Amino acid sequence: MVEQMAPSYSEKENQNSFQGSDTHQAMVKTAYESISSSYIMQLGCVIVLLVLCVCFYRLKQNARLGPRYWPFLGSVCDISAHYCHLHDWLLGFFLSSKTIHVRMPWGRVYYCTVDPVNVQYLLQTNSVNFRKGKGFFKRMEVLLGQKELHESWVMRNWVASEFCKPSVCDLTAAVMKKKTCTIARLLAEVAGEGTTVDIQDLIQRATLDAIGKVAFGVDFASLPSALPKPWPHIAFASSLDLATTIAVKRFSDPFWELKRYMNIGPERMLPEQMQVVDGFIFSLIADRKAELKHLHGQVYDLAQAYLAHAEGDPRDIEEDDTLPAGEVFVSSKKGNVVFIAPYSMARMTSIWGPDAVQFNPDRWLQSGKLEPASDSKFVTFQAGLYTGAVKDLTYQSCKVTAAILVRFFEFIRACPVNRPPEYRMTSTLVMESGLQMYPRLKDKLGATI
Repeated sequence: MVEQMAPSYSEKENQNSFQGSDTHQAMVKTAYESISSSYIMQLGCVIVLLVLCVCFYRLKQNARLGPRYWPFLGSVCDISAHYCHLHDWLLGFFLSSKTIHVRMPWGRVYYCTVDPVNVQYLLQTNSVNFRKGKGFFKRMEVLLGQKELHESWVMRNWVASEFCKPSVCDLTAAVMKKKTCTIARLLAEVAGEGTTVDIQDLIQRATLDAIGKVAFGVDFASLPSALPKPWPHIAFASSLDLATTIAVKRFSDPFWELKRYMNIGPERMLPEQMQVVDGFIFSLIADRKAELKHLHGQVYDLAQAYLAHAEGDPRDIEEDDTLPAGEVFVSSKKGNVVFIAPYSMARMTSIWGPDAVQFNPDRWLQSGKLEPASDSKFVTFQAGLYTGAVKDLTYQSCKVTAAILVRFFEFIRACPVNRPPEYRMTSTLVMESGLQMYPRLKDKLGATI
């Protein structure tokens, strides 16, 4: 009986096996829990360490001169986020410091300044140390031509001398007067009818026609025959405008060369647009049998002259230097450049007084006489060989246009006056949606258009 109740050897072995299995499972479970707890603790430590690093990094940047930046990326993330209103975003930093550092990927630095003392140093006093170098021409060569051609003093002197001739100035004034009278007739047809007209587009088209007539002897006929009929599409002008926008974007896009190599994004469109521009140039060559080199020089130098850089004039740093205002050191490390910011300079109260952002023609008058500001303050035309010729032609065209239109019309903005217009990020500062206006004829007895 006792022998029957006693467990067999195999039963004992099974029981021991089950007990061993349970013990093993418990050990494995404990090990997994220990490992999980260890991983969780390590992950928590890593997260805390990252948070502390970020906090330390941000505290370290409290004394920075410019936008915040991150390791390897620099300020490219913030630039991309604010690109559509980049000028106003940078203006906020200039209000605190007249010279700022904008850090780019791979350790490059853009030194941006609005200080007239530094501007004079960069453009005049020590201009030999700050030139448009390889970085500038690599991005803009598609528009401005080869560096050797652009920097040829023979070509530059020839272009400057041609546009300083009284005959050229007289022709420009005559063409602009004719084109502005065409605009006036178009506006008179719709004045008082509640029709909005894009004044910016009309003036740009008139300017394009004038440049084409003066420089190439070609009338683009870009102004419409009547309003509100469809306006003529000028392929050359549209392609040049889009190509310029793409080229300017390269200065803030560190991956533009990769995009060009892979033929993606805006870089894919650039060759197509330049084919249209080059096609126009070659058609002129075929029609007039002009010399290729000089005609290209005219086109590229006109683009350089009339397309003043709205977001600055980037210049390479030949040797380490120190800007005089604020003793700001600038390194000549490869890829570093110096920028002058005309948009921000025009809005600095330290330069123009408390009414800097207001329209005030009297700021240019002293005792009833015109007193232009120095080139180091008024940097729209930069400083150098082209300043006199381009400035005179521009002023002349503006005054002719304004004198005719303001004499016969008054204009009311179609969009709310208290809302600032959005601008397009390209080489010249234009309004994204144009300048929509309601034209109204003034009561001018005996006045004829």
